[in-house]
Amino acid sequence: MSHHGIHRVALSFLVCVCTTGRLAAQITVEGVSDKNYGYTDTASFRVLSETGYQYDAWLNGSPVPLDVYVNVNRPDYYELLVRRIQDGTGTETTRLVRFIVKSSNRGSSERGLIEWTPYPLTHSASSEFAGAQLNLMMPQHYPQGLEIPVIAMVDDGLGSEQRVNGAVAITGHAASHELKILRGHGSLLLPPATNNAPLSLDFNLHSLSESQELTLDTNTTWTTVSGTLSGATAWATRSRIHLTGNVTIPSTAHLTVGAGTVVKLDPLVNIYVDGRITINGTTEEPVIWAATGPVAPEQHTYAWGGFLIRGSSAILHATGTIMFGGGGATSFDFQSSASHRSEQPVLFVYDGAETHMTNCAIINTAGQVGNGYNSELIFDHCLFQRAITAGEYAGSSSLYIADHTAIIEFPEHNGEVSPSIADADYDALYFTEGEHILRNSLIGFCKDDAIDSGGGGAGTMVVSNCWIEAALHEALAWSGAGRETWTLDSVLMNNGQGIECGYSSGGGTTPFCYAENLLSLNNSVGVRFGDNYDWTYNGFLQVTNSLLLHNYRDVLGRNWDDWAWRMDQMDLRNNLITTEYAEHPDNTLWDPATDGWRLAPFMTTPPDASVGIGLALWTNQLVMADLAEGVPVRLSSFTTHAILVDYEITDATSVTLATGSVVFAAGETLKRIYATDFNLQDFSEVRVVLGNPVNGELTGETMAVFSGSATLPEISLAGVTEPLLLGHRMQEGVFLFLDQPSAGLVSVDYAYESD
Repeated sequence: MSHHGIHRVALSFLVCVCTTGRLAAQITVEGVSDKNYGYTDTASFRVLSETGYQYDAWLNGSPVPLDVYVNVNRPDYYELLVRRIQDGTGTETTRLVRFIVKSSNRGSSERGLIEWTPYPLTHSASSEFAGAQLNLMMPQHYPQGLEIPVIAMVDDGLGSEQRVNGAVAITGHAASHELKILRGHGSLLLPPATNNAPLSLDFNLHSLSESQELTLDTNTTWTTVSGTLSGATAWATRSRIHLTGNVTIPSTAHLTVGAGTVVKLDPLVNIYVDGRITINGTTEEPVIWAATGPVAPEQHTYAWGGFLIRGSSAILHATGTIMFGGGGATSFDFQSSASHRSEQPVLFVYDGAETHMTNCAIINTAGQVGNGYNSELIFDHCLFQRAITAGEYAGSSSLYIADHTAIIEFPEHNGEVSPSIADADYDALYFTEGEHILRNSLIGFCKDDAIDSGGGGAGTMVVSNCWIEAALHEALAWSGAGRETWTLDSVLMNNGQGIECGYSSGGGTTPFCYAENLLSLNNSVGVRFGDNYDWTYNGFLQVTNSLLLHNYRDVLGRNWDDWAWRMDQMDLRNNLITTEYAEHPDNTLWDPATDGWRLAPFMTTPPDASVGIGLALWTNQLVMADLAEGVPVRLSSFTTHAILVDYEITDATSVTLATGSVVFAAGETLKRIYATDFNLQDFSEVRVVLGNPVNGELTGETMAVFSGSATLPEISLAGVTEPLLLGHRMQEGVFLFLDQPSAGLVSVDYAYESD
């Protein structure tokens, strides 16, 4: 783990074996300029020395050579510090050059940061499921021809989620399918049944099991509905409704939907709610709103539209309801509301309307889950999974409350990132004006921010006892004039940045961002003032009594309008931290041996349980060059005690090349295995295998195969580049460089020879 000012740097350099004298009056740096973020993928610089002076040069705290070009190939923020001392007088001069190398894979969205992709989850160990139960919501009576939704939650038997990961094995129908559990939540659409025989389904997750009997309709009679309803309309228990056109519920009308009802909707069909709709499903017999064919984020062919709940007389109350395959329109009219994305929401709630949902799920949505403007939305024990975004909520009189709710996968947690994806606003949630409260909830697994709050006028956000994980960018991106935020008792883990106090417009000290008792762990940045643009930053960030642990940078107080560390706009104190920062002295270094117990309050699994261990890879088939970057090993959870796992590196014939152990201290969740004891160039295939865990269980991927030929470093002889070969003899006075880091030791012999 890096220390402040000392970060891993990918360097190659031209080494001059002869020197020349120069006469100059200033420190000369060629190739990079101060406060410059115009370097993409690589930057090269050279520090020139002068006779009569002694020089030292450091790049992010690591010494670099003089009078040679140094190539920086890793996206990050860099500080080149040069010190010069004059011979005889001892006069000292320094020069600081700050610059950024940004990634062409990400563009400006991650300017000044490393190229970060959230790591995949490792399945939980058996003992992490102690005291847990598996809860399922799915239909018991169902028509043929429609996908079958299954909603799953793992809790402690009292309604509080157990933050475990795993794959629920299913037998009895489409047994090849697995229902993945992300920190206690998951969903799946099973393929349609093709006959009317009852389905007996068994669901197994470690020691947890549930059985469900699904009775299929022998001959489904669909009631066709479209147009305007009037008065009090009731769809009775286990109704079969086919919406072939738009349906309107006027302000004087009330639609009631009975438990077990299945509503299938044709593509782009909407339900306009000016009056009231009450959906009385249960977890045993949910009401289903279904597309007529497969739908996924940005796959619109069969997608129906959504509920347009509009005006002060409009109310949607739903319990035990599953909606899948909505959000069909690719270009939706948001009227007086706003949206970062153009796709339709399943719930469009505006101008004084109300939506209350309990034990409900909206999954596999082509567009957005929701959008609210000057409206009230309250969700309790709900799941929103796999959509473009869970939506944008604005308006000075807006209220959004989510309690014990999971808001995950936008659009999918799969490790795929590109420049367009990184800048496409796949936020889990976007809040501006109004009052927004999230409690006891899971948010993240998204390809932008977990919670983004920017623009607009005054608004408040309260996040308490939440678990926010695997956001490509920020877990909490607090921005905007008039914004006030409170974040309490929450976990921010495996994100691009944990909590960020970002840009603002206008006067005043906003956004004001207060946080206490956080665990900001294993992110690219744990706590941040500023963001990645050269905008205006008037806010204030206060973080106290928190654990800022094992982030690439635990704290970053710099932004790119003035490149200054904003100490006067940050109050960081009484925190435990793994990196010492001179700018923030009122914090204490983390000691896992004595402080590990402090992690227990953030855990929902038994603190003394064994945890899962696996290679943190999206695929176990990689190229040899990936091995040079180190093989990541990840635990299923942080834990209060030490974990150990052995590894072996072999060739294709299982001959051992290296062995060792990876040790995780309390609080560590990610470590890397490096191949340092052999030369990669000697092998066309290398395997890394995990084994012999201590205080852990091998639950994830245990072997990775690296194949192909490692790229050979090169030398340049008087400007002519050729491969570096064993035994190659260099001429006198030539330049030698490596064009990239090598996983093994690289050496070159030299000799002075005469004709």
